Amino acid sequence: MTNPTAHRVTAGQRGSTSDRAGDTPTCPQNTGKQHGRRATPITERTTAATRSENTRRTILEHAATRFLDGGYHATTIADVGTSAGLTRAAVSGHYRTKDQLARAIVDEGFTRLAYRSAQHVDSRSPALESFITVTHILVDPRHHDLFESAAHHLLAEVGNFLGSAPIVFHSWRATFDELIDHAVTERDVRDTVDRNELAELILGTVYGRRIVATSMTAAPDSCARQLAMVWRQLLPTFATDHQVAYFLEFVARRIAANESSTTLASTTFTPTVIPIAAASRRRIR
Repeated sequence: MTNPTAHRVTAGQRGSTSDRAGDTPTCPQNTGKQHGRRATPITERTTAATRSENTRRTILEHAATRFLDGGYHATTIADVGTSAGLTRAAVSGHYRTKDQLARAIVDEGFTRLAYRSAQHVDSRSPALESFITVTHILVDPRHHDLFESAAHHLLAEVGNFLGSAPIVFHSWRATFDELIDHAVTERDVRDTVDRNELAELILGTVYGRRIVATSMTAAPDSCARQLAMVWRQLLPTFATDHQVAYFLEFVARRIAANESSTTLASTTFTPTVIPIAAASRRRIR
């Protein structure tokens, strides 16, 4: 905010510089020659910024791989540098601590996940359908994106380091709250349910199913099958009676679609300017 007194001109100053007839106000020119320094061309500055960004991305990619392969506690900044072909000092120039590096990966991974989920939250679809679809995206481990996988792994291994977990889960809780509100308006969810409790119950159950499934088995469809079990048990407790059968069938179709797809393409976009808060109209926040 600009200080309102910053550009105030006193009576003694008024007319003493540019207001004088024939005078032209002068400003010091930033020629780059002051103090003996050579001006840095814009192209050189742009190239340096590009190199710095490329180095940062390389560090994040190798760190995500190391965290997935060896775990958070067993991985050091030096390990990341060795893997990336950089010195420890070069890595520390971008991320001073391992915590900062891990937090950056969690932020990157869940921003990608939020962006990918937002593509499936279509206002033309029933909100409860969108809700079921978004929960599948949240827990499905078959989408082979390095940063998403590393983000899930880090949250499971080290939990609430540097506050990442509350940020991530509060954003998904807000998304679930809003989808449930829409579903109530559309008369697919009973208006007598406690919407906040339902959102929290489903988030905890869904993400818990992911942790259990990935811990107990490496089968790629285990998470989706366990999620289907969650929906089969919960839908009759809150969906309106005349819609329960329809949404149970929708869950079954989702599972069938998951099983028929052999691979899921990796996300290749770079979400450096897409905050989780703005990823969707229904707001993956």
